[in-house]
Amino acid sequence: MMYPKIICIFMTIVCLTLYSANASAQVLEEPVPYIKSTEQWSVQLSKSVSENLSNEKPKSDAYNEYSLLIRNTGEARNNVTVEAYRNEPNSHTKYGLWSSSIGHVQSGGIAFEHTNLPVGIMADTLLIDVMWEDSATKNGRKFKQTFAFAVNR
Repeated sequence: MMYPKIICIFMTIVCLTLYSANASAQVLEEPVPYIKSTEQWSVQLSKSVSENLSNEKPKSDAYNEYSLLIRNTGEARNNVTVEAYRNEPNSHTKYGLWSSSIGHVQSGGIAFEHTNLPVGIMADTLLIDVMWEDSATKNGRKFKQTFAFAVNR
């Protein structure tokens, strides 16, 4: 009669140990920085650089700050424009954060860098649109790639 109780207690301890180890592993898996790449662009979203350089912290009840780096990993491109959008809960509308006309970007060059990009805490998606024109065609055909990042989680 003693063996079933011992086995039950032992199994309970093993299950609790495995559950707590799994929970701590999930916390450590947060992928920072977030990097998304295509054949033409590499977009990196990180924690804000200004948080490390200053005693001033962002208003954690209003927004979180991120750092954004966009690099050209393909051929040189002309008339490059970068735009950022965030979502709002219970809305299908995306809200524009900014738009920046870059111009010509060399192959391997940094197209855009933003060190303290505030994103409202209610948003859970940040969209980065990179648009450019192809100089190989006569009329400069337009192209666009969108990079979606899950934020504030």
